[in-house]
Amino acid sequence: MSHCPCSVPQESPPSSPTAQSLQLIAETTKDKTDIARDQTLMGAVARGKKDALDKIIRQYGRPLHAFIHRHVADKESSHDIVQESFLRLLRHAPSWQGIGLIRPWLYRTAYRLAMDDHRRHARLTPWNDEHHDNDSQDAPYPPRQEPHSMERHDDRLFLQRCMEELPPLQSAAIDLVYIQGYSHKQAAQIMGKTDDALMSLAARGRKNLRAIMRKNTAISSTAHTP
Repeated sequence: MSHCPCSVPQESPPSSPTAQSLQLIAETTKDKTDIARDQTLMGAVARGKKDALDKIIRQYGRPLHAFIHRHVADKESSHDIVQESFLRLLRHAPSWQGIGLIRPWLYRTAYRLAMDDHRRHARLTPWNDEHHDNDSQDAPYPPRQEPHSMERHDDRLFLQRCMEELPPLQSAAIDLVYIQGYSHKQAAQIMGKTDDALMSLAARGRKNLRAIMRKNTAISSTAHTP
């Protein structure tokens, strides 16, 4: 009696990891390492180690102050906001376990304090977020060059003045993603927005910022024309 040959299902070879999955694995590993490092550092702060707190202030103080300085109603209050952010960090040190990374926590705290500052000073008039949405180009900044140091300083001042004309949420989104280097997901967490909302703010901010920069460049060129 003959038997029909039966085909044995072959196991599919494991698919090779994509570049995206490898990057995700690398980022996850780095995050875990960074969280462990920050947990150790905050543990030292909780035990009253002044050098641990000084290290955090040295590492994050100046960039945090620069970020807040661009987004508060009263420029003099930026120092107070940063100081209050570090005081709150100090108070959270004994219960830091499970909170995560220091840097985004500081930025999230300082950002919320800055938004409170906006409301207290009532500096902002109502904005339609679609205002200036008349440019379809994505890149927010002009081509990168290697100018003289004074020109670089002037470029930074020009960019800051232009960003001050953006709606505050768009300005913060642009700052966090393109200047501070956060991912869209991280910036969304800092601002208390969904990922989609943050990406929308950043996209509108890019278009608006280019329009503002072109307008101000034209005004400046006209002013210097004899």
